[in-house]
Amino acid sequence: MSSQFYRVETFSLSPKTGWSAKDVAKEADRQPGHYSNKILYPQSDVLYGISPTHLVDLLDVRLESAFSRVGRSKRKIRKDAQVLMEIVVSYPHKRPDGNYQDWLDLNIGYFKMLYGKNLGSVVQHLDESHPHLHVFVTGDFDKDNCYSLNRVHFAKYLESRSHTKSRSLQFKKGLQRMTDHYYTWVSSIFGMKRKSDNPRHRLNRKEYLQKSLANDAPAVTMNV
Repeated sequence: MSSQFYRVETFSLSPKTGWSAKDVAKEADRQPGHYSNKILYPQSDVLYGISPTHLVDLLDVRLESAFSRVGRSKRKIRKDAQVLMEIVVSYPHKRPDGNYQDWLDLNIGYFKMLYGKNLGSVVQHLDESHPHLHVFVTGDFDKDNCYSLNRVHFAKYLESRSHTKSRSLQFKKGLQRMTDHYYTWVSSIFGMKRKSDNPRHRLNRKEYLQKSLANDAPAVTMNV
């Protein structure tokens, strides 16, 4: 029995280090230079919404005139503020089978139920070791044009509502609850386990790409 794969990350438009929201969107869209050279035949299918790149471009324009809420006041939103949430979920088998379409339908229905109008894009990749989805979610603008990702990212919401000393703990609890919720509504229906019998370190995007690049064969240059 396979265990579920569910990963949540957030991105800014201009991070001090690491990938930006635009970089992540271009990777999901399989734009040249933004994915591993190990992928010989890049394939990206938008199953819901618009392309991630288009989504981030629209968000960038909207944020130009937006603010962030600081207590009872507001200020111009920072370029390094976290503005985009990405969730990656993976099918437990290496190739689509008779249950794959049901898995796709349930996932799209689940994320539509959970995020509604904030669900901007769901992209399918069939060009890596396992079929998987990239789910992109944007935050909310309030009546004062203040933008916040906390309203859709449960872990960040708990963190923002906590005292300084407990924020890290509350964030971790929030991530666990998000993972448990996905397991209950999706993974358990397909017989997946919540956790692996042999837990391993889940690579973040930077670690994954570094590992992929380290193993790339120099001759594979189709995306250059």
